[in-house]
Amino acid sequence: MTYQFVTTDSGITEILMEFLDEGVNLTVSRKVAGDTEKAMTQVKVLEADARRDYAELFPLPEVMTDIEGELP
Repeated sequence: MTYQFVTTDSGITEILMEFLDEGVNLTVSRKVAGDTEKAMTQVKVLEADARRDYAELFPLPEVMTDIEGELP
């Protein structure tokens, strides 16, 4: 996941977030009232929202089993 901030003169900062580095073709954004420092507090929230809202795009981790199909 990568992100960048775009700040306007009106005091609004937009978070632009992409997941291409994880092999997921998804870009999301959120506007935050305030500067980059204020927007930084919303990065983890935006990431969690995107992963939940678009869960079908993110592969689930593989469950390891032994030869008989039982969990180790």
